[in-house]
Amino acid sequence: MAVRLSATHAGTIGPLGTTILRVRVGMQISGRNKIPGKITEIVVGDVMAKVVMEGPGGTELVAVITSDAVKELGLSVGKEVQALIKATEIMVIAE
Repeated sequence: MAVRLSATHAGTIGPLGTTILRVRVGMQISGRNKIPGKITEIVVGDVMAKVVMEGPGGTELVAVITSDAVKELGLSVGKEVQALIKATEIMVIAE
């Protein structure tokens, strides 16, 4: 399922000037690595937060985002979300 988003405006929030782009239905996202999941844990600090999600087959996904983003997105344990993964490289270590 393609998600279409359209930028409405960006605002500066938070003590570090974190910018969050607010979006609405309309524009496409180029990232294709979207993984559905359910939030199982949120640890919120003063500036950053750890969001733990359970993906397909019980795979654990962890994201570190701003505490302000947790509030802006209305995240809570049990909420169904999608993880959008954007990486330019993956390292493999064999022991």
